[in-house]
Parts: sequence; C-alpha cells; structure tokens
Amino acid sequence: MGTWDTGPFDNDAARAFAAELDEVDQAFQPEVVRRVLLDAADSTGRLDAGTGARAVAAAALVAAGQPGGAAADLRGGPENPVPSWDEQYRELAARALARAGGPESELAELWEAGDAAGMWRRELALLRDLLHPEPEIRIEPWTAEDLWLIRRANTPEMTAHTGGPETEEKLLDRQRRYLDTARPDSVDRMFRIRFGDELAGSVGYWKRTWLGKEVYESGWGVFPEFRGQGVAARAVRLALASAQEEARFAEVRAYPSVHNAPSNALCRKAGFTFVGPCEFEHPPGHFMRCNDWRYELL
Repeated sequence: MGTWDTGPFDNDAARAFAAELDEVDQAFQPEVVRRVLLDAADSTGRLDAGTGARAVAAAALVAAGQPGGAAADLRGGPENPVPSWDEQYRELAARALARAGGPESELAELWEAGDAAGMWRRELALLRDLLHPEPEIRIEPWTAEDLWLIRRANTPEMTAHTGGPETEEKLLDRQRRYLDTARPDSVDRMFRIRFGDELAGSVGYWKRTWLGKEVYESGWGVFPEFRGQGVAARAVRLALASAQEEARFAEVRAYPSVHNAPSNALCRKAGFTFVGPCEFEHPPGHFMRCNDWRYELL
C-alpha cells in the first residue's frame, strides 16, 4: 500500500475508496461508507493495513459532517459532496477508528515503525474529537489556594503507580514547587484542570535530563469521579499545546508504569510515540519499570 503523508486520504487504499464513492449514486454513498466502517469495526484478530486505511478515510468523512468538521482533512477524498451523518454512523466510525489505531492493527504497526507515528496519531485524535466532542476543559496556572488538590490526590488509589502517598512535609514542598511554576520565567509549568465549574485534577510539564539531553517530562492526575469523560486526554493535549507554544525543548516525554494501562492508553491517544520500556526513578530512590513515550514539539 503506497502512503505519502499522514492525512486520511494520503494513501492508495483510501484514494481507491474515494474513487469508489464518486462512482456510485449519492443515495448509495452512506451504505458504501457503512460497509467500509463495518469491515474494521466488526473484525476480529489482526486488521490488515488496507482495511484500516479505508476505515480511517471513512471515519474522516463522517467526522467532516459533524460540528467543526471543516477541521477534518479531506484532501484527496471524493470529489462529490457527502451526506450528513447521524449518531449511528458516529458510533460506528469511532469503533472503526479504534480498531485502525489499536494493538491488533497492521496499519498502526506500520506507522509506529516510522518517524511520523506521532503526527498520524494526532490525525486520529482530531477525528475522535470531531466524532465525540470532549467536554469543556481548561487548564489554569497553579495558585496558593490549590494545596487541597495535592492533598486530594495523595491517596493510595491515585498514587498506586507513583510510589504511594507522601508525607505532609513532602506535600507542602510540592506546593511550593508548583507555585514557582506560575512565574513567567519558569521553565516548568503545573496547571490545575477545570472541568466546567469544578477542579478535576492537575497536569504539567517540567525540565528533565533524559539520555543526555534536556526534555520536558509530563505528568497528570484526574480524580476518580471525573474519569471516563475525556478530562485527562483533553487536559494533556492542552498542556502539550502550551509546551509547544513555549518550545524551550524539542520534545516531551512521559513515563507511566508498565502496569498503568489507562495512562499508557492516554499517551497513545494524545499523540505520543511509544519508544520502549525503561527503568525510571520516581520518587528519588525508588525505581519503577515504566514505558517511555515521546511527543515531538519541534
């Protein structure tokens, strides 16, 4: 399968699908799209690259029919207009997209083996957002009133993959460091996550030397009652956008424990590229088996 860029229609399989759509009557286009999405969404076992590429292209057409859908890249797609799509198609497109970008996808494996994996993952993330808009999330600089957020996160559940709860002395020291990140001249940034009128956790990035070079390290924590609503994914993307705007370093790294499946899945969803497992020290003196994820800023 020939591929020349990361857009949904930047490959031979997707272009062939676009040509197929242009050859049928507009009244039959929804059925053609539905069949392509079903080929991926309802498949089992390993998904071949061609089926995955066609599914991504079909999902892009459905995403383009949603509010804000002009952001979907349809260059190289069908020449004739495509119809609008109801909730049934959005759900089907989301399932097909998950299969195309999932662990049993040949297409995903091919992208992960190259240098543009992060860009391709960001294309998928954009389509997911258009198919299922995430809740209104904001990130705000840390304040002197936010010590309670640190204490609220200091539970066995929320620290299970980061060394366990800390002492009050360490929490106060953490608050001082977080407050320092609000200074304009600070290299580090820590934000509180606002979900509507409520504070849902924290996200940030800070300087670290890794494998001989300076990078940003990123971390996040969302309270249990806000999980499953897209809060963490949106907050991490906003933090990455902030890091990209400042662009002090070339990349952001994240090091979730190999046992922390949700955080590893979030890295992939946010557009990080998986590098490999590593030994990571956190907190000082405590070594963990982690996965190394990279997000390129420059």
